[in-house]
Amino acid sequence: MESAHKALLPRVTLTAGGGTSGSALADLADPRAAAWNLAMGLAQPVFTGGRLLADIELSEARVAEAVNRYRDTALNAFREVEQALAAEAWLRGQEAALREAVAQTQASRKLAVYSYRNGFIEILTLLDSYRSTLSAQSAHLAVKRQLLNNRIDLYLALGGDVEARR
Repeated sequence: MESAHKALLPRVTLTAGGGTSGSALADLADPRAAAWNLAMGLAQPVFTGGRLLADIELSEARVAEAVNRYRDTALNAFREVEQALAAEAWLRGQEAALREAVAQTQASRKLAVYSYRNGFIEILTLLDSYRSTLSAQSAHLAVKRQLLNNRIDLYLALGGDVEARR
């Protein structure tokens, strides 16, 4: 953008030249026939059809576009971090509830094993308690996996690198 503004300023040029002049070939070696020329030029951009002003506007538009892209990128990063933090809180609540469910189903299964050994319940009831325990453990592990995936998403949203560290 600065170069576009500088194009509006006048340009100063300085040129110098030297040589000889004469009507005969022998005059070329005569020092009195030497001719020196010193010229200074001042050029002001006047009639450019608005090209210079258009170049300035184009440069300003490019800067504004870059600023807008940066702002959009930053807002998107903040949004991703906020979503990952909200998901982390929700998943932690789910994990705690499922941890408690696993403990409860394990206690129920132990009671079912005792009851089956003493003849108080049928085998299907015992197997159902095993199934409930396994189902709760599976759900608990799934939420723990989601927590780990969410932490990876949070790490990346905060600008982390995906390269493996050794």
